Amino acid sequence: SKLEEAIVDVNATKNKKMKGSDYTVATGRLRFGIDFTPEWSLNLYQNVFLGDAIPVGGSIWGVYGESKKNLNRSSTSFELLGKQGCHTLQFSPYFNIEKSENYNNADPTGFINYKSDYYTYGALLQDKISFGGQNIVLGVDSRNMTMESERFEQAGVNTKPYNPGYATNNIGLFGQANFYLLNDALSISAGARAGFMFFDLKANEYLNNEAKQETHNVINPNVGIKYEFVKGLTDHGTFGSAFTAPDAFQKAGQYVGPFGTTIGNPDLKPEKSMTWDFGIGYSNARCGIQADVTYFHTDHKDLILSSPDYANNITTYINADKARMSGIEALLSYDFGSLFANKFSLRAFANATIMLNSEMKKSQTDAPWSEMYYVRKQNITFGIEYRGKEGLEVMLNGRFMGRRIEQNWYAYYPEVRPELQQLLAAEEPELAAQGLLRHPQAMVFNASAYYHMNKYLTFGVNLNNILDELYTEKDGYHMPGRNIMGKVMVNF
Repeated sequence: SKLEEAIVDVNATKNKKMKGSDYTVATGRLRFGIDFTPEWSLNLYQNVFLGDAIPVGGSIWGVYGESKKNLNRSSTSFELLGKQGCHTLQFSPYFNIEKSENYNNADPTGFINYKSDYYTYGALLQDKISFGGQNIVLGVDSRNMTMESERFEQAGVNTKPYNPGYATNNIGLFGQANFYLLNDALSISAGARAGFMFFDLKANEYLNNEAKQETHNVINPNVGIKYEFVKGLTDHGTFGSAFTAPDAFQKAGQYVGPFGTTIGNPDLKPEKSMTWDFGIGYSNARCGIQADVTYFHTDHKDLILSSPDYANNITTYINADKARMSGIEALLSYDFGSLFANKFSLRAFANATIMLNSEMKKSQTDAPWSEMYYVRKQNITFGIEYRGKEGLEVMLNGRFMGRRIEQNWYAYYPEVRPELQQLLAAEEPELAAQGLLRHPQAMVFNASAYYHMNKYLTFGVNLNNILDELYTEKDGYHMPGRNIMGKVMVNF
């Protein structure tokens, strides 16, 4: 439709090069492992990302102007694995650091107007205890992060940052029991995680916010059951809960940008949710068949949303009173290689997530439910893949992406999609009144081929977006059109 063409702005964006899409970075990855004994081993992982003067062009319309940034990341982790009797032990500490510097414009003489240091560190200690075909997993993990940032109005002169510095410390105690009964026809798992979270928001003189500390103690249980009626035919169900605390920007941030001023909400509460599902599946490796259908439902409490005030150009964050989502997940695959004694694999597959509803109530006084943002109605992947014993892998796959609701931030720019507002008001007046867009559906096809010459060397090629579909995952940030990428992988 003309409205959908206006949303992706076909005339202005089709075959247009995205600003800031040319850049060079250096990446490296190292794994070093040593086996002390057949039961004990130690692995070291190191990842590095180095990028200098990376161009930043913002949306495809360039409404934010052009700038550049330096971005450096380092990720270090260890993994100690071992077995002692009925115990399978794991100890995994990690430390990550990210340093970012943003320039005020793309000019090489531009000064740094924002920089940030972001640290994450922690460790996992876990013990899997096996006995009589059953097992229990016990463990503790620590997840910590620290973030500091500065913003400058000119070189060396501080100004108001986007958010104050903060630190979070999270200690989790977890346990999971897995039981296999009736000759393994019945499997039951039950567990819980107790989280002890501490949030430390630092005072900042430019933002005029006071130091604030919060503590959240929460227990999230989960349970699952699976029963095999006959060989390969099973039903299954699970239940679990989740908890998400707001971040520093949502609590105390402040940003003056092209869409007005965004201000944090110090009274914002954490999100809580409960999910349950049940389904039935069939698997027969000898016949090459796998199928499953699952119904799921999630209830949210205090869902965190951005809340724009278009009249005053101010956006803040609020807790929706409640939200709910439900849908169907289905998968089906058949391997034609099963007809030829599995001398090769030629598997056709389809996976689908179909949302039956995804709606929310922003407040207790809101009578109607409204559609949740950023949730696609359908997400379906399908394709066919070949794997031969000679080392060749070939795949053709597609992805169908259904419609989604998203906020129309670019309404602040009349020169962007100039006819959109009129079309939107005529065809979807309710969405237009709320500053929302219903983004169109899209279908993307990809192909790949890989040849494993030996266990050390692999050659490959990927052809992405074969039909050159014009689509977005985030409004204003169009995904790449047709492109090809070659790969050479060396393992040693």
